[in-house]
Amino acid sequence: MLNEVPEVNSLERNDVRCIMCVPCQREWVIRIPDRYVSNGAVARKIMDLGEMNLEVELEDEDQECIHL
Repeated sequence: MLNEVPEVNSLERNDVRCIMCVPCQREWVIRIPDRYVSNGAVARKIMDLGEMNLEVELEDEDQECIHL
């Protein structure tokens, strides 16, 4: 099939507004299974990501913060 693994990259800006807080950006990756990957303009099967609870920290989550 493909040599590359299709994925969805998601970024969420965690911009807490307070004097001593550091602005951060959360990042996580969702891998797309082969059964949802097709060639051409029309998808054969659509992957439903559902709802994402952004209060939860994901296991493979990365976070980049701006250090002032």
